[in-house]
Amino acid sequence: MLWPSYMTIGGYNMDKFARSAMTWHKINDGPFWEIPFQGMKIGDEKIVTEADQMVVDTGTSLIAMPISALKKFATGLKKSGFNCEYEGFYDSFITCKAHFRDISDFPNLEITLGEGDSAANYIIPYDHYLSYDAFAEAYLVGVMSTGENGMYMLGLNFFQNYYSVFDMENERIGFAQSKEGKHAPQSVMLGEGKMM
Repeated sequence: MLWPSYMTIGGYNMDKFARSAMTWHKINDGPFWEIPFQGMKIGDEKIVTEADQMVVDTGTSLIAMPISALKKFATGLKKSGFNCEYEGFYDSFITCKAHFRDISDFPNLEITLGEGDSAANYIIPYDHYLSYDAFAEAYLVGVMSTGENGMYMLGLNFFQNYYSVFDMENERIGFAQSKEGKHAPQSVMLGEGKMM
């Protein structure tokens, strides 16, 4: 499914595109647009991170993570009652044998970004990281591997839900719930930088 997208240069329009307040995150020094990253969880399974930075990349198709985190992601889906396996070939992906199972049974993916007072929990609805393959009679999980380099990246399945502002002048990135987001539940401000 195609999602409407817009690009504005030289400013941003909260009234037109956002349905929540903007949460700002300072970018770190480095070659990428990186912000502090505390972790993620799928269902009740916390995915242990080897990195404390998240690359924010509008050119990446899917949320990306190291192979070790992909395996934890599959474990989280298994603990939620799904027959999911990490497939260690091609691009390294996860499949879930759930023929005719209701997609709404799958848990949302939660990502905690920022630190201190700007820490926030962002939710990726299950239907933005899953697609059904009728031939394989399985759900394909829309996360991809960055190999063993420890890099985490936000991809388009994140941006479908959040209006994003890259503020070069103030060296920060802001996220607000997008008016175009299908399910985008409220982000939860954490204040003390603790993952929910």
